[in-house]
Amino acid sequence: MWGFWRWVYARLYLRTQKRWPGQESPSWSAVAGLSFAMNFNAFSIVVVLISVTGYRLTGESKVYAAGFAAAVVALNAWRFIIRRDADGLIRRLSTETPDDAQRESVKLWLYLVGSPVATAGLAWILLRPR
Repeated sequence: MWGFWRWVYARLYLRTQKRWPGQESPSWSAVAGLSFAMNFNAFSIVVVLISVTGYRLTGESKVYAAGFAAAVVALNAWRFIIRRDADGLIRRLSTETPDDAQRESVKLWLYLVGSPVATAGLAWILLRPR
């Protein structure tokens, strides 16, 4: 799974760098996009667990969720900005052909849009009042 998230980060980094060449840090945009999708993935797991156990979210559990989301951003910043974990992959992907880059961008956007849509659908199906 870490390899997939490294790929997502690298793709977001390159896309930001290409789209807004004057931006100082495409790293932070990539970390934000990756963290957004990762948090939806985690929330999908929580939705299933809530559905199975019947647990109800409280104010305290919402604070934990916010802390978790912040921890995901911090972990991704540490991994990709401080440790520079995806630099080699970014260099390799930056030399691919425009056709390959476009095809991979479709996969990236399917994941980035699919994560919140799938989570919302799952929550609607499993957590709606009956």
